[in-house]
Amino acid sequence: MSGAFEGLHPRIRELLLRRGMTAPTPPQADAIPVVASGSHVLLVAPTGSGKTEAALLPTLDAIIRTRPRPTSALYVTPLRALNRDLIDRISWWASQLEISVAVRHGDTPADERRRQARSPPDLLVTTPETLQVLLVADVMRKHLANVRWVIVDEIHELAEDKRGSQLAVMLERLARLAGEHQRIGLSATVGSPSKVGSFLVGPGRGCTTVESRPPKPYEIKVIFPGSTGSEESRSLGLHPAALARLRALLEEVRSSAPVLVFTNTRSESEILISRLRLIDPEFRAEVHHSSISLDRRLDAESRLKRGELDAVICTSSLELGIDVGAVNAVVQYGSPRQVTRLLQRVGRSGHSLERVSRGIVIAVDDDDALEAAVIARRALVGQLEEPTIPHGPYDVLVQQVAGLLLEDRVMKVRDLLELLRRSYPYRDLSEVELSDALDFMSGLRPPLARFSQADGAVYMPASARRLLEYHFDTLTMIPEEPKYVVSREDGEPVGVLDEEFVAGYVSIGVKFVLAGRPWVVKQVVGDRVIVEESDDPTGAIPSWVGEEIPVPQEIAQEVGALRRRISESGPRILVDEYGMSPEDAERAADHVLDQARKGFPVPSDVLLTVERWEDYSVLHVHMGLKANRTLARLLAHRISQSSGEEYVVHQDPYRVYLRGNATTAMVVDALRSLASSDLEAEVRAAFEDSWMFLRKLVQAARKMGVVGAKSALSGADVRRLRDALRDTLVNREAWRALLEEDLDVRSVGWLLRAVSDGSVRLVDLGDLEEPTPMARVGLERAMVRGEVVDRARLRRLVLSSARARLSAPVTLACMDCLDYAERTRLAGAAGEDLTCPVCGSRRVAVLEADEDEVRAMLNALLERGRPPKDLEQLHRRALQTAALVEKYGYPGAVASLFRISRAAAERILSRWTAGAELDIDDLLMALAEEERGRVVREMAFRPRRT
Repeated sequence: MSGAFEGLHPRIRELLLRRGMTAPTPPQADAIPVVASGSHVLLVAPTGSGKTEAALLPTLDAIIRTRPRPTSALYVTPLRALNRDLIDRISWWASQLEISVAVRHGDTPADERRRQARSPPDLLVTTPETLQVLLVADVMRKHLANVRWVIVDEIHELAEDKRGSQLAVMLERLARLAGEHQRIGLSATVGSPSKVGSFLVGPGRGCTTVESRPPKPYEIKVIFPGSTGSEESRSLGLHPAALARLRALLEEVRSSAPVLVFTNTRSESEILISRLRLIDPEFRAEVHHSSISLDRRLDAESRLKRGELDAVICTSSLELGIDVGAVNAVVQYGSPRQVTRLLQRVGRSGHSLERVSRGIVIAVDDDDALEAAVIARRALVGQLEEPTIPHGPYDVLVQQVAGLLLEDRVMKVRDLLELLRRSYPYRDLSEVELSDALDFMSGLRPPLARFSQADGAVYMPASARRLLEYHFDTLTMIPEEPKYVVSREDGEPVGVLDEEFVAGYVSIGVKFVLAGRPWVVKQVVGDRVIVEESDDPTGAIPSWVGEEIPVPQEIAQEVGALRRRISESGPRILVDEYGMSPEDAERAADHVLDQARKGFPVPSDVLLTVERWEDYSVLHVHMGLKANRTLARLLAHRISQSSGEEYVVHQDPYRVYLRGNATTAMVVDALRSLASSDLEAEVRAAFEDSWMFLRKLVQAARKMGVVGAKSALSGADVRRLRDALRDTLVNREAWRALLEEDLDVRSVGWLLRAVSDGSVRLVDLGDLEEPTPMARVGLERAMVRGEVVDRARLRRLVLSSARARLSAPVTLACMDCLDYAERTRLAGAAGEDLTCPVCGSRRVAVLEADEDEVRAMLNALLERGRPPKDLEQLHRRALQTAALVEKYGYPGAVASLFRISRAAAERILSRWTAGAELDIDDLLMALAEEERGRVVREMAFRPRRT
């Protein structure tokens, strides 16, 4: 026994020997004495280096020696599905030392909660959301008054979002209840440890940062496979380049299994596993992400650990410390976008200090290859991004004041301000801002608080029930998108889908891929999609909201500098400085060299170019995703003001695209004119009607009690909400969140000044017959999202889903005689005249409801002349679809199967009214595209169903 272990309690030293731990790891050697001294500590060390024990063992040591009253220690983890391995490790150490441990989260059974209240544990493992509940629960609050140690795991994951802002205030609430306690933060990857340390302890307290970076070997390489197997790619419906990448991935998995394969989005992980199974049906892998049921995720983890799988294809759901056993390598499919993300993921392999952490990044296009090379270089030399910590979010402020009122019923405003300022996010909260928040809470109907300026105090409102409902409705600040639960007919859960995808694609008979397997929809009942597994591997790939990882400005600028250097001296730099193979370097540099060969200037960190091809104007600007997103809408808004036309905008980290009639000269003029404008005012004018801002506004309105958590909002409702909230705290929070989380106004301001003073040049290439090689890279990515598949196959997938609706059972009903209802399918009725067999009328409704429900509606209409209240919506749908069938016949019946407005249906159906021959595939495609567009416009803000 040596080093930091020597000072631990003899019983702990005995357990260390039993586990073969005779000497501490470097992070343990550095951190244990500091933790034991009672100082606040942030420990930053690689994954697998024993961070948990570095925090846990001296805490357990102190509990053994002092035997404080329970609950004396909290272990807070950001994982909402608590890490089973972590709990097992903590429980083993504690149980051997006769220290009680319990776990508390949202799914803890009622009997276990009661047991914890009666017999509190010494150490409680919990989440930020559950801690909020415990702070206002009378019995558990008494136990929390004994807390002396708080360990916050994966603190980097919390610091950068509002869950962390909540936790920062809750730790101050805990300090008010229990007195000053020791705070210990753990993280594997932090760009600015001092900043995260300040976040952990708040202003006015010292934090010792233990940055223990032992010489753990990392091996990271970037590969960019060339296109091969064109005949095979045609047979599989894959682009040749995509097939080459998938082959390279399979080769890496077979040579290094077990492997974790990371993608950046849930959609990409589903696409990837479905494509890999097309190539190799025996591929031993499962998919793992947050929209798959917990049982299936746990099964994938345990099967990988037991050696039954060669790979798990995952997203950030496996970035953190979930135990999946010994992983030999990590494959990142596509650029990881950020250095910290790459290090966190690669650190999952070689999960100990002695083993090499191997990472392979498979680049998917030319942008990806250079971006991944830059990120890999930065990872190996430790150039990490600095964290962005939310600054005083108002929705969290309101939510935490509500919690404090539930604790105390009344608080002096000066005491409240002092408490909030002790937390890092609210360190410079002003009296005016706090008064605004209290006025806002008092002004709601019913109110969330009673604020008396005369008394200098804030009181619990007369209705405590309203305050309780609000508090428990807003436990999490994670935006909650509407969800549908997917399950088998026997009730076994598969996963969840966003409502936008369900509304746009899902109906009876449609196929989609989830959890890496194809499913056929059997029923859609309320907020549940009932499915059965299909043998056909093709199907729609679900999309989920809010997954784009932004490429930071500094990475985009280095990519620009790399392009400039390649154009000057060739691709050898990628081999010598970025570690790529000569063959991959040639492929990655080819678009840059082709640009130069054709006589075009090469856009870079110091050169912008703008070109026009067909109806696209493309501005090449290496500023990262947030800055380019800001610039794209600013340009579109400025040009729209002068031309009176609207423009569709898109951006990636290296380009801004405007689709419409904007010439390159108009783009140049707009860019130069923005340099002398009030940029903040321009941003507000450009974004105030954007869905990006409106989504933030709705999220803030829900979290601040203005809109019910489960109330439905149409697009028109949202715009009315925007107008009503224009001068309120909700509006200020929406702008704060948009500017901090999604935009980068500061960098755009720097760029505009640089263009104005000439330190960054701007070249107008004018109209071109073909896009430049560097524009083509971006246009191809913009036009085909996700894995590259041929257009014909994409059309087949859409048509397959649309045709399935014709085979789904519907009920026909006559809205004239009200005496006819029949369950049938439209698939076999093409070309037939749809008329009522009883009265001959063409006013035949097409309804998805079952026949009994339709007959109940018809009988009520016959007897009383109106439908029952619960069938009013069905009646409205019947009248709408009957009008379409009466006017358009069979095409009108087909249109009735899609969730689109009558006006939109008539606009599409009018193409086939002048004796034109019906092309059912063209009709289905038109209807499907219209439905998809409506979903994007109107469904984004509908809340989760209850």
